[in-house]
Amino acid sequence: MAEKQNQNLSSDDDVVAITSNKSEEVRDKQNINCWKWQCFEKVENKLKCKKCAKMFSSKSSISTLKYHYNSVHNIKGQVQIDSFINTTKLVPKQFNFIDVLVEFIVSGQHPFSIVEESGFINLINGLNDKVIPPSRDTIERRINDKFDEKKKVMQEFFKSFDGKIALTTDFWTSIKMKPFAAITAHFVCNESLKHVLVDFKLVPHPHDGEQFMACIKSAIDEFNLVDKIIAISTDNAKAIVKGVKLLQSELEDNLDDNFYHIRCFGHIIYLIVQAGVNEIKHQLESIRNLVTFITTSSKRRQMMEEACLSLKVENLTLIKDLPTRWNSTFNMIERALKMKKVLNYLCYQEKSFEKYNISNEVWDLMKSICSFLKPNALS
Repeated sequence: MAEKQNQNLSSDDDVVAITSNKSEEVRDKQNINCWKWQCFEKVENKLKCKKCAKMFSSKSSISTLKYHYNSVHNIKGQVQIDSFINTTKLVPKQFNFIDVLVEFIVSGQHPFSIVEESGFINLINGLNDKVIPPSRDTIERRINDKFDEKKKVMQEFFKSFDGKIALTTDFWTSIKMKPFAAITAHFVCNESLKHVLVDFKLVPHPHDGEQFMACIKSAIDEFNLVDKIIAISTDNAKAIVKGVKLLQSELEDNLDDNFYHIRCFGHIIYLIVQAGVNEIKHQLESIRNLVTFITTSSKRRQMMEEACLSLKVENLTLIKDLPTRWNSTFNMIERALKMKKVLNYLCYQEKSFEKYNISNEVWDLMKSICSFLKPNALS
């Protein structure tokens, strides 16, 4: 279907008129003055007013036609958007439309299946019933083609690039709990710092040093970066640290003599903070237990909402900290302090909350800890 549509489209214009001949009326309808065909009709070589049947020369200016409508019928000639869309029957090039659609899907992280949803199809048809929405297979194929095109461009760029490159990499877990490794190249080009994601691949288990080394080396070989790398920055996970050592050993003869493995400073600070916070883990546990008790029950969340209404306090969602999420402990404490009045109210008023009551001493300690953690969280 898409190929047939493409054959009917001009190769020079972004849009083409669906018509048997390029009449004057069609040409006029392609510009912003198409309102005149709502108000006038062509009779032989003249224009006839649809309201009073007065005849005008076909070469009458827009100003003349508008003056007639304003003075005789007291109606201002304006472009009607709905009529413009429905009467011009403009069809975007199918190829260009798919490229724009791919950009929409990728930038918005929409599923490929959106193009087959009835609401999306109705939207496109409502704008222009001549557009043929592509299938999800077409979208997937076009995205893969775009990826291959961009990849070749970057491979050619790095092939001729004579500067130095630093890599950053880390593991990332998707919403479906699948592990990926992301590898980003950083370099200076035309006196401007550039960043390019050179690889983002699924990493099968085991997640050991050998697997990580193979993942990084694959990207380096694919983009011919081995003699250009001066540093690689990672966190302090044992498998990653081991993987970088194996990589240095594997590429020892080709790597720059000044190659550095840079440990992520932010991650080091985070580990130090976590070690310090661990010293007050018992006091933190009282906050964490209350937050968990409320957030794991729809009934208790409703009780908290009702307490907020009674106390005229904004109902903010409680946050539970996670060991692998930076600043989550700070976020949990900060939010609990904001909701202190409501939490204390529930612990005093509701029997099921009694055992989770937090003492004033713990609240004071949490306030001090929050002040201590805040600069680290902001950085």
